[in-house]
Amino acid sequence: MRITIGYDFDKMEPIKNIKNITINDQENDILKNIISILSNNYNEKDFNVIAETRNYTTLKYKNNDIARIKYTDKAKWLSVLILDNNLIRKYENDPLFSKQKNKKQFQWKSDFNENNINSYIEILNKACEQIEIQ
Repeated sequence: MRITIGYDFDKMEPIKNIKNITINDQENDILKNIISILSNNYNEKDFNVIAETRNYTTLKYKNNDIARIKYTDKAKWLSVLILDNNLIRKYENDPLFSKQKNKKQFQWKSDFNENNINSYIEILNKACEQIEIQ
């Protein structure tokens, strides 16, 4: 569930917008699998799977988006947070991220299938590490 609260100054009343967005079961399962791998190095309680939009499901670590996934019959992609300069250089020409045109963005998008989940673990571990030191 997503709740947006604001104030309408014309009507002089609060604005409450409650949206129920259900999490895609497949997306949830994939992100839970990623959490189980990352929890070897990080506290599982610091991860959260949420749906703030119908467009994708988000994996958060300590309230920071570290991955977003869309996994349906029509679209299968995963985007991951890449902040580390060494990883940027390592992956900027990697076919894994050929879908990502703007490599200056923090979230890099990639075609995804469940067989290549381990390809993202190094990146996600580094994202969690960088969040830890902030």
